[in-house]
Amino acid sequence: MWFILGIAAISGLMLVSAKILQAKRRRHCLVDADRVRSWNRVKQEPLLFKKIVSTDFGFGREVWAIGLGDDEIDPVLRAFRAGVLIAPAPRLSDIAEFCRFHGLECVEMVIRWGHGRKISGSL
Repeated sequence: MWFILGIAAISGLMLVSAKILQAKRRRHCLVDADRVRSWNRVKQEPLLFKKIVSTDFGFGREVWAIGLGDDEIDPVLRAFRAGVLIAPAPRLSDIAEFCRFHGLECVEMVIRWGHGRKISGSL
């Protein structure tokens, strides 16, 4: 009995550790590609972006500023090809106010990886 519980606990710990390691590798790749910005830097350059997207790629809620290109998603990196990650994520009320003031589209996007589709809605 204790042996089975021990194996289950070790397996769970290994899964959580792998997920954390994958998230750190992804964040380092995004930083190396200069695809991470602070909220203050995004607020200083509102003309570079057409929409702000709140989504979850499987690493927790993230906020992305999408540039003038398409909002196509890179399935390997789980990131927007024409976007920058805003880290740390600002409050949704700040995002909504910023988008209203600058005339940007503000979207919450649900991404279902197994079905290969995106479902969008406004914040």
